[in-house]
Amino acid sequence: MHSQRILLTGGGTGGHVYPLLAIAEALAEQQPGLELHYLGSPRSEARIVPQFSALTVIQIEFHELAIRFSYRLPTPRNWGYWRQHILPLLGGRPFREAVEVVARIKPQLVIGSGGYVSTPGLYAAQQLGIPYVLLQVDTVVGAANAHFAPGAQRIYAGSARAAQQLGALAPAERVMPVGFPARRARLNRAEVFAQYDLDPARRLLVVMAGSLGAGAIARLAGEVMHAVSESAYADRLAVLYAGGERGIGISATAHASAQQVQLISVPYIADSVSALAAADFYLGRSGAATVAELVATGPQALLVPDPQHRDHQQFFNAAELVARGQGEIIEQSDALFGAKALAWLARIWNEPRLPTPAPRPADVIAGDILRLLARS
Repeated sequence: MHSQRILLTGGGTGGHVYPLLAIAEALAEQQPGLELHYLGSPRSEARIVPQFSALTVIQIEFHELAIRFSYRLPTPRNWGYWRQHILPLLGGRPFREAVEVVARIKPQLVIGSGGYVSTPGLYAAQQLGIPYVLLQVDTVVGAANAHFAPGAQRIYAGSARAAQQLGALAPAERVMPVGFPARRARLNRAEVFAQYDLDPARRLLVVMAGSLGAGAIARLAGEVMHAVSESAYADRLAVLYAGGERGIGISATAHASAQQVQLISVPYIADSVSALAAADFYLGRSGAATVAELVATGPQALLVPDPQHRDHQQFFNAAELVARGQGEIIEQSDALFGAKALAWLARIWNEPRLPTPAPRPADVIAGDILRLLARS
């Protein structure tokens, strides 16, 4: 008897990748022997998925699609980008590739996490008559999930707000508000501190600039370090800063002005869940995957939503944490960012970590998926 096969699809940024990997982890725990595949683009997921497999020893075969997209109007200056990426997309090349890959794999189920990268795989599932389910982690439903929602066997919503939107697009009984799925922490606090050579006598602030990196977060982190350096917390705080794929670091000037604050800079934190579970505080974006991991680990968070999204999805994501009593929102354009961040740190310095959800959303989703497979 052949093992059951599941295809995961979605990507472009970590927000579409990490929740899928959380479900893959839970599926592998609940039913060893599942054959897992991932259909994605050459962007973040092409690096994240193999790293996850190496970290967890959960085998996921990665299949790369030639798909890339950004909202750019064609101009003479970016015509090369359009010719290389947009015209093949408009001509249907990634969709034809996806049909070929999915027909070859023959999965019993496809799981999509939204975003443009998921569309060819979900299209292929429709064309080949393969059941699919959707994962909606952002609190605002995107165009891809909205399009595929009517035909989904199940839609797993991270928030009640998303579930309400999806209930207008698909049969309500197929929409499950389950919370935000996140991977398991694999290291304890002492192991994380040892891994990054952090001073165990200090409180830890984890700063993440997003999977791609954000110059605004690097600048704001520098402002916070400068403010902390002039406070009573200067020799009591360690900062673990992840600059993202673009490697955007905190400026040397900001670092020099805050010598008493221990700063460890890395391009990327592969096991971000363990880092957040070890952290006392978090500063950074409020993307879907980050919010899921913050809910799963419980540290207090100062959230700086990305203002570039037209649907303000990160503001709505951040609001979920604020409602939980786990976060505060501050806009990156705030001229008093450093002083306000220091005031926030003073307010929550001794705040306890919030309890984590039980049962874990990833476990709930995996259990439901296995029941769907058993009925198919």
